Amino acid sequence: MIGTSGRCPVPPYGSAKKETQMKTILAKAALVAAVAALPVAAQAQSPEVVAGGSLGVYTNTGDSSVMIGGFGLADWKIARNLFAGAEAGAHIGLGEVDADFSALGRFGYRFDSGVKLLVRGGYHLTDLGRTRDNFLVGAGVEVPAGGVIVRAHVDRPGFGSTRLTTGVGWRF
Repeated sequence: MIGTSGRCPVPPYGSAKKETQMKTILAKAALVAAVAALPVAAQAQSPEVVAGGSLGVYTNTGDSSVMIGGFGLADWKIARNLFAGAEAGAHIGLGEVDADFSALGRFGYRFDSGVKLLVRGGYHLTDLGRTRDNFLVGAGVEVPAGGVIVRAHVDRPGFGSTRLTTGVGWRF
């Protein structure tokens, strides 16, 4: 309703806050849909489950922040060499980034040797002195080495940084 001043008290639809809220809602909805569809797409096969630790760095216009944390993931085979999965991670920052949490969907190709090339994306929350909800997209490689998996990923969180992570995971 327009007040006596003749101006609408509601901010315009294109405001940055509304745009960020919409991106967050869409990212969360996409992640929920992907996770809910995984068991059906995988035809009720048992997933490959991995948990491990990671070390990484954020780079942002010359500044960087080292972080240490952990991850858990589950991948389902959806075709001969294709897989889809879900991953969650948490890190504590030792610099500009105080903390980092993510819930991601994964999709990739698994070579006969067990090496995986993948893309991933989903919800990402970063604490840089204030909390930021974002969407994260990235790519990576995971190499089996005995009973462990060695991995490296490059990600782009929604606030314009680059996140590089390496880690070691154990299969369950």
